[in-house]
Amino acid sequence: MTIKRYGGGMIWEVSASPTTTGTAWTGPWTVIPQVMGTITLPGGTATKIDITTHDDIITYGKIRQNAGGIADVTDPGGSILWDPDDTVHQKLLAAFQAGSVFQFRFTFASSTGVVTKKYGAMGQVSIGNGTSDINGYVTYPVTVVANTVNFNVA
Repeated sequence: MTIKRYGGGMIWEVSASPTTTGTAWTGPWTVIPQVMGTITLPGGTATKIDITTHDDIITYGKIRQNAGGIADVTDPGGSILWDPDDTVHQKLLAAFQAGSVFQFRFTFASSTGVVTKKYGAMGQVSIGNGTSDINGYVTYPVTVVANTVNFNVA
């Protein structure tokens, strides 16, 4: 039975140390605290390649034949209520400054507490311009400049 997943309660985690390969999606994982708003999840979009032949015109008429090419990976991320004293936020900032590659895991919210499939992305951290609203809080956009995704992370 298919379950409609509520978006609130998503858990975004970072691997304990930098990595150079995408083969070991085993953690250990540390929760990134104070993530808010909409989280962009791992995914991708295949490029569209025209593979129409003259024979296809005879067979299918004036219908272009296409195939999926190499996919561009989506860069996951979201906004964080930033705390410069938080150790995980400091880790993200240090990774951004060093250009380190980390693995990230996204766990879906569940009313039953059981989620068997978790998604992942591996890439460098990008931290955008923070904002400090006079009537709000300090927030920073954090994005994973992804070079690979995984749709079955432990």
